[in-house]
Amino acid sequence: MNGVMPLRYFSFDRLIKDKNMGVRLIRSGRSKGRYVIDWRDEYGIRHSFTHGYSKRSADNFWHKQITLRAERRTLDRKPISGLTFYVLCDEYLEKYAKIRKWSWKSDASKVRRFKAFFKNIAIEAISQPHINDYTNFRKSEGIQGATINREVTILKRIFWYGKDNGMLDQNPAREWMKFPENQPDESYLEWGQYKALLGAVERLLAASGKVWRRRLHLEQFRYMIPLSYEAGARRSEILSLKKEDLDFPHRRVRFWSRKGKKYVIKSRWVPMSDHLFEIMSRLPLQQDIPFLFPDENGNYWRSKLAFYRQWKSILKEAGIPSVVFYRLRHSFCSLLANKGVDVTTRMRLMGHSGPQMQQRYSHISEERKRQVMKVFDDLNVESSGGRLEKTNENGSFQYNSGDQNVNENQSVLSTDEIGRVLY
Repeated sequence: MNGVMPLRYFSFDRLIKDKNMGVRLIRSGRSKGRYVIDWRDEYGIRHSFTHGYSKRSADNFWHKQITLRAERRTLDRKPISGLTFYVLCDEYLEKYAKIRKWSWKSDASKVRRFKAFFKNIAIEAISQPHINDYTNFRKSEGIQGATINREVTILKRIFWYGKDNGMLDQNPAREWMKFPENQPDESYLEWGQYKALLGAVERLLAASGKVWRRRLHLEQFRYMIPLSYEAGARRSEILSLKKEDLDFPHRRVRFWSRKGKKYVIKSRWVPMSDHLFEIMSRLPLQQDIPFLFPDENGNYWRSKLAFYRQWKSILKEAGIPSVVFYRLRHSFCSLLANKGVDVTTRMRLMGHSGPQMQQRYSHISEERKRQVMKVFDDLNVESSGGRLEKTNENGSFQYNSGDQNVNENQSVLSTDEIGRVLY
């Protein structure tokens, strides 16, 4: 077969060689004390089997598999399809990813990484141990578990495509267990930090002077930061904005996105606050350029390098630790949640199709948590026959047994207000 590595001399990588296969003891974990057997069959496909606690029994099983492999090589074998991993990946990109997925370029970058590791071997020669070797190799490079999980998800989709089209009998990555992922960052930018970002942009513009090749991008951050923080827009949605998406008479802005499993374009209108309307009303509009935030040539701004280079310089000037631009969108959702805005309204403003994503975007502040926990103080007071009062001066709560009159500066915390605290 042209271009296919002979399986008899198959060497998957330096990480896995035949000399490393055999019987080994598991020294930790739930299967501690048991033996794992690794061997290759007559096709060169690697197999892994967890045996019992007897070393002699594990050795006998391993030698039996090696003997069977030698016997089967002399018999008629099932012919290999002749399809290689390169062919499967290319067909997946052309006939599936580019047609169904808006983010197919991200899949293409992952496919290049898969090809560099798996090489142009027959697809039947790839098994689950090979998937484990790939993930362990990526882990040794310092890649986070969440990133590896997303890469293996694409790899699974490639093999499922091959199985659905009759290229494979089974998916070798179907039973791969994901790495544990880190908990999402609960921090978000407060209003003071947001104002510090806007001030940093103005200081950088004042220091740069009138002639500076990056000044155009820096000026655009005057408006992109408020659109993300006060309207919850994604970076791609902001860069795709056109003149017809700004509705100044009704004080609203329209964002376009292609998100979700259905490959459709969605749009949503988001009202502008007075502060955001004041900022956007100063945006200069060019008659011959359709985009609100173009690049130097007047086209769609595609360079991520130029974007994040400016973003890092703004963060450094503002004295804020390194955060991604997407954190502004998280801050928008978190501020609405802390102010008691219901989930349905937040979903409509942010363009989410379900409440599951709201759990990742909504970060509750410590002040909000403490305010909620004060409800139990009220329950304790009610059970003793008194009532809980709060003062308008400092927001503190006081206990009133019922014999004293409520002063003009005090108001009783009602049941409805407790419900709003818990929303």
